[in-house]
Amino acid sequence: MLEDILQSIQKKADDKASEIIAQAKTEAGKISKRYEDKMGVDREALLEKAEQKAENKVSQTKFRIHSRIQTEILKKKKEIIDALYLEVKETLAGDNEKEQKAFWKLVLENVPNDEKGELKISERDYSLIAKLAKEKGIKVAKDKLDATGGFQFESKTIDLDYRIETILKSIEKETNIEVAKILFG
Repeated sequence: MLEDILQSIQKKADDKASEIIAQAKTEAGKISKRYEDKMGVDREALLEKAEQKAENKVSQTKFRIHSRIQTEILKKKKEIIDALYLEVKETLAGDNEKEQKAFWKLVLENVPNDEKGELKISERDYSLIAKLAKEKGIKVAKDKLDATGGFQFESKTIDLDYRIETILKSIEKETNIEVAKILFG
């Protein structure tokens, strides 16, 4: 799909370049004739100058079109990567209770047992994480956390943020370059 877009844009660029060259040659011929008649100037010199201007214009147009193509390709790649991370987010916020329980149990291992603090849990995950936290002896706050999912642990000495959004940002930050390399070589 991306190659088809690229080929279509390249064809349009070549067609536009041919049109510009044809217009430039026509204009060069007119200018050359006018100057030959009026001033007796060497026709070849004028024609060469007009052709050089046309070639410059074609080069500039091709460069602008190539830049637009590259921009569009980068946008498409970004959309693909964003879609991938959205899928990861949906997986993290999924409905599979067994997977969710295993995931949050593993994440809760990062909360120290001996630290006096409390866990603020998102509405969506409150019952599951609260149960797991109590099994581990971690105090759970009654007020809920405004987040897609996950929790935050706060004490006087540490603040741990395991909200879905934060986890995803961390994953994205750590893997963005590697994912791009895997997807796009």
